[in-house]
Amino acid sequence: MPLYHYEALDANGRTVVGTMQVAGEDALHQRLLSMGYEATLVQLSRRELTAAPPDERVVKAPEGVALSKLELPELTVSRFYYQMATYLRAGITSLEALSHMQAQAQEPGLRRIAAEMAVVVQAGGSLSEGMACYPRCFLDGDLGLIQAAELGGFMPQAFQMLADDHEKDHNARRKLRIWQWFFNGQMIGLILIIPFVMLINNLLGGFWDSPDIMAYVGEQLRGLVINLLLISLPLTALYVAGLWYVKRMRIMPATRRMWHRWLLRFGVTAGLQKARASAALTRTLHLLHHAGLDNVRVWETAAGVIPNLELSSQALEVTPVVRESGSLSQALMQSQLIHPNEAAAVAAGEQSGQLEQALDKVAGYYETELDSTLGSSVVKGTTSLVVWAFILGFAVLALVAGGYLRGILRFIDSF
Repeated sequence: MPLYHYEALDANGRTVVGTMQVAGEDALHQRLLSMGYEATLVQLSRRELTAAPPDERVVKAPEGVALSKLELPELTVSRFYYQMATYLRAGITSLEALSHMQAQAQEPGLRRIAAEMAVVVQAGGSLSEGMACYPRCFLDGDLGLIQAAELGGFMPQAFQMLADDHEKDHNARRKLRIWQWFFNGQMIGLILIIPFVMLINNLLGGFWDSPDIMAYVGEQLRGLVINLLLISLPLTALYVAGLWYVKRMRIMPATRRMWHRWLLRFGVTAGLQKARASAALTRTLHLLHHAGLDNVRVWETAAGVIPNLELSSQALEVTPVVRESGSLSQALMQSQLIHPNEAAAVAAGEQSGQLEQALDKVAGYYETELDSTLGSSVVKGTTSLVVWAFILGFAVLALVAGGYLRGILRFIDSF
């Protein structure tokens, strides 16, 4: 189906700008009227936007455009989303918004992204296609939400949702950062202290037995250096490299699915990932249903909004249920991404003709649940890091005290 760019007036007379994929211009006008908008300008895009097939949820960059390796801090990405939401709410087109951002942005990386995305949009591409050129900046769930907004015509709201989510994530990580440094410092200290414990043990145990004290001390110091170079420093480098790799797994497209799979194996992170999936899925279902899309397209597109790739694939696997039954509630039940009680509420909405209200209510519940889960995850993560840091600290003290006591006992036995 063709992609249309449009400008419209809402019920309050404010200009709304967006894109939508529909069968024709008449269908676009009908869709906008059902959303409470009156179209003032409609333009056919030179590029057709296609929905991702069920087995491939990633939005593709335009043909002939190379993927960039540029990376941006999460807070900068949040600012990008917030500025786009502000411009689009004010009735400024996406191309003009990118041009303004290119002129005003302080970060060189953000200016570059705005300039190159403007080229894609000017050539008839969509914002999601422009964002797909930067896989290390914009995550798969972000691209999925923008593509859903292009189909459903809720671009300002989508960018605002992303801005709020990334800001919350940044604040949560900032609260955990000091305790992560504390834990890692204790771990590295434990690795580095082992050769010194061995030195204390050997010095106190054989100091007085040696006929040449200075030669003995020199030999033990050489042993300390050898242990540091061959054991402690390599282990420290390996630990630091492991930390760096874990951090990169979240950013690199090639390892992102593995990272998401790992997150689902731990209690605290698994709960947060499922809460994000439930909130993103239900809110997108509500917005796309409000836009008047058919249920199959609604489900396929909403599944691509789920940030966790494993949970997104789990949602896509139940697409045949929607094709056969036409029911979103049955798909929600079989996906196991929301509680059966909430799925029953959606089913009641389908039966009573109030599906939009039911989806809105369920989405609001899961958004509140996500905020609560994020807050509790910070508390649980901080507690776990502090407890393990103190355990490692006690282990270091025990090693030092044990080496000292063994050396003293050897010293006493030498008389």
